[in-house]
Amino acid sequence: MVERSAVIRALNAVKDPKSGRGLVEAGLVQALVVGEDRTGFMMEVEPADAGVYAAVRAEAEAALKALPGVERAQVVLTADKAPGPGAAPSAGRPRPAHEVTYQHQPAMDDGPVPGGTGPSSMAGWCW
Repeated sequence: MVERSAVIRALNAVKDPKSGRGLVEAGLVQALVVGEDRTGFMMEVEPADAGVYAAVRAEAEAALKALPGVERAQVVLTADKAPGPGAAPSAGRPRPAHEVTYQHQPAMDDGPVPGGTGPSSMAGWCW
């Protein structure tokens, strides 16, 4: 099993080109998932910065794949536009990895998720 603390250390070794801080410390790591042999997260940046962060995404993915026990790693880079008027105050604000929370929302018909084995199957990730 890959340890979450090892993943966070590896991600903090990758520097944010804007702040010079590690990715977790800079608040760029969102929705961090650490599984038995895989890990991944989302990194949301401003649209104007997408080109700069493409290289950071690749470096972060390589750092994760270099960890013992990690067979698959995925970093999803998103560059959405700023939220419009009336959006929630926290919309678009990166949250540090330690603040990420998950809530299970039952499906509309409470039936099984196709290809999944339950809410923690990570079936939605493209590993």
